[in-house]
Amino acid sequence: MNGLTVVSAQALWRELLSGAGIELKLKRRPGRDVQFDHQVQQALLASVPSLVAHPSVEALLKADARSGLAQVSVETLLVAVLTSQRDFGVMMKDILQTLALAEAQGQQPLSVSFRFKNVSNPIKSTLEAFRQSVERLERVLVSRYELASAVQLWELRNSLKSFVPGVGSTKCEGFPQVLPMPATQHAEFDHVVLRLAQLLNDLRSWCGSMASSRDGLMASRLPSLSEVDRARISATHDQVDAGIEFYLRSIVEGVRQGRLAPQDIVASVTPTLDALTTREQWVDRTRKELLDLLNLPLWRKRHELYSVWVGSVLLQTAARRTESLQFHPDANGVLSFAFGGSRLASYQWQGEQYDVWAELRSDLIGTSKKRKVGIQPDFRILRVDSAGDRNSNTRFVLECKHYLNASRGNFTVAADDYARSCPQADVFVVNHGPADHAALVAANEVLAVSRIRYIGEATAEMERLQPKLATQIENALFVETLDVAAQTLTKDTGPQLTSGRAGKVCLSWSAALGDLDVALNMPQASLNEQPSVSYANRGDLERSPYARLVQDVMTGPGMEVIDISYWYYRRYDIVVTNYSKVGELTAEHVCCTVTLGTNVHTFYPKPVQLEANRWQVGRIELINGKPTLFEFEPE
Repeated sequence: MNGLTVVSAQALWRELLSGAGIELKLKRRPGRDVQFDHQVQQALLASVPSLVAHPSVEALLKADARSGLAQVSVETLLVAVLTSQRDFGVMMKDILQTLALAEAQGQQPLSVSFRFKNVSNPIKSTLEAFRQSVERLERVLVSRYELASAVQLWELRNSLKSFVPGVGSTKCEGFPQVLPMPATQHAEFDHVVLRLAQLLNDLRSWCGSMASSRDGLMASRLPSLSEVDRARISATHDQVDAGIEFYLRSIVEGVRQGRLAPQDIVASVTPTLDALTTREQWVDRTRKELLDLLNLPLWRKRHELYSVWVGSVLLQTAARRTESLQFHPDANGVLSFAFGGSRLASYQWQGEQYDVWAELRSDLIGTSKKRKVGIQPDFRILRVDSAGDRNSNTRFVLECKHYLNASRGNFTVAADDYARSCPQADVFVVNHGPADHAALVAANEVLAVSRIRYIGEATAEMERLQPKLATQIENALFVETLDVAAQTLTKDTGPQLTSGRAGKVCLSWSAALGDLDVALNMPQASLNEQPSVSYANRGDLERSPYARLVQDVMTGPGMEVIDISYWYYRRYDIVVTNYSKVGELTAEHVCCTVTLGTNVHTFYPKPVQLEANRWQVGRIELINGKPTLFEFEPE
């Protein structure tokens, strides 16, 4: 790609496909990366609701161009492509967190190796290089063309006003585009005038997309907007743009008449303008960064890498629930996700050791419609027992699929083969796209359908919002079997303890919010210092307070979970704090799920529950020894 800005969305799309090698040649006919195409089209349809779905992005862009009023600009397409890859970004970050956990246990820097089926050369990387790739990816994916901030707008207005003393500006109704201003024959000055006019047009287009009037604009200051956006709206409501246009027109006339020196105006506003990126500069830089991203070996193997992400969810769940997980890199410090079998980690659970294996082969039992020799699931967990073989010791099988739509044949045959060959194992078939468990399990041939689970739409981004995959893995592998009668009460002021996981508090929020914190406060009238579980005191599941914060998450989208092992106190208050003060606590962007036994309750913020950046969700009280949940209501 050259350094010239592309002139249309169609041209940009073709450059991305050819530059990244996505437009393949299949049987002498052009082919597409169907999932990438689908993801980009979905992002376009979400950002421009009036668009109509087409068989491909290329077809959509052609139809849009032929309409005579194209709605997809180069910038719109760029943002759609970036948006479509958010899940890949979250997936990479999750894998990085797992690798960082592995390195923290070792005595030397960690490297990682990904060797995939039908791929001759493995992808190898040090953890530091992998981390740099993830950080670079995050920077690219959040890139957006930034309008001038409120501070910069007022700086420009005041700079221009200083050249037109004693003259008040006029007000502007609505958000009309700036009409062309006459040239002055001073090239540098005329260029500055064009930049300022474009700046105003971009600002007014953005405001006009939210409201048709200045008063309506103030009413549209949605909680999802950032503080910078809301300040920009306030400045526009106060006619900062009208002032810039009025004084700029007066200055242009003064330069044309020889009353003002153009170089003085240029010198005054250039520092502020130079701090801004023009739309053309952003487009040119971002398309180059995007091409670099699409050429990353990890992105090109993202379908295969999906199984590594699923494995990272398994490993993180085991680490969280057992606190005994040990990773097993080789003697050179390489953690290998290798096709052909590699022991990734091991852990202790209720007195027994379990090993986590990637791509471990074992015998196929019975006749398969797909396999002839053996089975080789993406991941399996074996109970360490020298008396049994691999199949009989397998307690859990995890198979990953990266299909746009579920394949009944491939999915059910795999589940049948694994369930039949590993009679003691729960079998999970996880798909990036949809997978209807009820419809698929009805097609299974084996009698052990109760051990089979199909989990669809298991994506990294969705898992952050609602940990469906982690929850099902946890329920399959880490169910407590403690004897209730063996539990004794060690604190005379506490309630009767219950065995196993007594409850869970899960806070989920979107990318519109930053650092949110969930806390569990246990008010005690007899104590000066009140017990609490939060980011400041993560707690403990084995001793008081018998509750623990799994992880302090400081960015959105995010999720924080507090596990409760025993009901040790009579009351638990659930409180959420918007620590970073970014965005607003609204039902569109945050929810809190409370699990008591098998009962799940979901709460969304209500205005009466909010105070500044604090949401009082509710309380759990022990009544007759049973936990009872109450939503917060002000007295």
